[in-house]
Amino acid sequence: MLNYLIQTLLISGIFIALYKTVIIKSNWFVFNRIYLILTPIIALIVPLITFKETVYVQMNGIAAQTQNFATTISEEQSTNYVLISLSAIYFSALVVFLFRFSRNLIGIQKTLRKHRKIKQAGFNYILMDGEEGSHTFLNNIFLSKKDFENNSIDRHILSHERAHAEQLHSLDLIFIEILTSVFWFNPSFWILRNSIKLNHEFLADSAVLKQGATLEKYSISLLESSVRNKALIPIANHYNHQQLKKRIKSMNMKTTSRQKRVNLLLLMLLFGISIWAFSSTEKEYIYTEQTLIQEGASAEEIKEYNSLAKKLTSDNPGELIIKMKDIDRMNFIYDKMTVEQRSSAVALPKLPPPPPAPPVPGVSQKEMNEYNAIASKYRDMADPYSPIIQKEDGERLIEIRNKMSDKQKEEAFKLPPPPPARQGASAEEMTEYRNITKKILNDGSNVYLKEDVDRMMEIRNKMTSKQKNSSMPPPPPPPAKQKPTSFTYTLQKGLGESIKQNENYPKVIVDKRGETIEVTAKKNPPIVYVDGVLTKDYDLDKISPDNIESLTVLKNKSAIEKYGSKGKNGVILITTKAK
Repeated sequence: MLNYLIQTLLISGIFIALYKTVIIKSNWFVFNRIYLILTPIIALIVPLITFKETVYVQMNGIAAQTQNFATTISEEQSTNYVLISLSAIYFSALVVFLFRFSRNLIGIQKTLRKHRKIKQAGFNYILMDGEEGSHTFLNNIFLSKKDFENNSIDRHILSHERAHAEQLHSLDLIFIEILTSVFWFNPSFWILRNSIKLNHEFLADSAVLKQGATLEKYSISLLESSVRNKALIPIANHYNHQQLKKRIKSMNMKTTSRQKRVNLLLLMLLFGISIWAFSSTEKEYIYTEQTLIQEGASAEEIKEYNSLAKKLTSDNPGELIIKMKDIDRMNFIYDKMTVEQRSSAVALPKLPPPPPAPPVPGVSQKEMNEYNAIASKYRDMADPYSPIIQKEDGERLIEIRNKMSDKQKEEAFKLPPPPPARQGASAEEMTEYRNITKKILNDGSNVYLKEDVDRMMEIRNKMTSKQKNSSMPPPPPPPAKQKPTSFTYTLQKGLGESIKQNENYPKVIVDKRGETIEVTAKKNPPIVYVDGVLTKDYDLDKISPDNIESLTVLKNKSAIEKYGSKGKNGVILITTKAK
């Protein structure tokens, strides 16, 4: 912990030193504000950065095992009274500073409740009773009540206070006040606190000048305000005559683009150096057992080798059973032997070639490809629950699958599941089917209702073969519609009248002395009287032309006068010959 605090102090001190010597000479005040806020953050975070490094250490077997599985024996330590004393001092001071900070915040709240408040343009103007100068906290601007009522407040000073509120300078002050309370022992943070407040004044001054104020008039306003300024709120932005000379000097500074780039580069460079210098590296040691080099095989290993070699050199090789572990052990020992040990040991026997490997269970890759090709043909069908598999394909699939290994079966394409067993139609559906069939067959008109036919076929598709054989077959389809015929009736009395009807297009055409009359009968047909009897359908084709005595066509007014509204579409009167 002590090492961390020392590193924090050093980093913040380096950053503050760079600010005081280089950065502050620039009027790039926005960058300066960011630099000052980042300084404590970098100082607190960089010492916590830890890089891990793995180190492999080779040790002999016993030492490695001892190191890897060593236990830490905790020893009783004596009480550290120095640490206890320092901790007591730190926390006592911490309580004092936090109490002071809390008291200031409470004082602000009391001031806000006590004095008159005027809200205007997003700001709260607090009118103070005394002669205090103006200052700002958050969006609250504290002004002299007397000056406000007399309208004697300098407009430049008021713009200056608004700039503090608009740029949220109070948030920076709250942050640095908490920081100095916790790290009260770090002098760099106290210097940083004053630098932040001064830079806030630089920012507010710059905002006033950008609004059109002249440097001379604004400087005079600052001098007048600093004479009677007395801040009642320590953490607020207020005028300070001790900083006035620096503020006027900053308003005359000019910063080039080159200086801005240099300042930015210095910040990045210093941040990188801080990580390199103050971050820590944690080494992780992994202890590995070091193989000890032995010169040649031991006497026990040579004895074991000779025993195995004699065992493998048999007079009856046909009955020789060789174990792979014996061969591996023998080769291992032989490789360790020196040239002298090999010359005195049993010669390495020449072993017969190993038997051929047993055939791998399963089918060849060619058969697997054939199986997958056939299976995929049915697997990709639109309806996987009702595939129709050809007999030769099914037999080939079964033949190849029976030869597959378990692993090949898992990797092969899966066939679609068989279709569900047909349950057949229920007794109620069979009764309904018979009723519909009888209704259609007994009608004899070859005119079927569509819903009857659809229901009948729906039930039949659900039937089993046995139910289909025992039930009545569906009625035959109606005969194809014949081509309509046209016919013409000619009156024998030579009146020059004729009637013509087309069955497909119900239209009546009457010719009378060269005058053609068309009566469309599709939607508004004329009424037809045959021998005084109203005929609703146009069954004129049933009347032979030889049997027509006379034909009269009435239309418009004459038809309505005689037959009323029924004759509005025309009336055709046909009189047949007496039989």
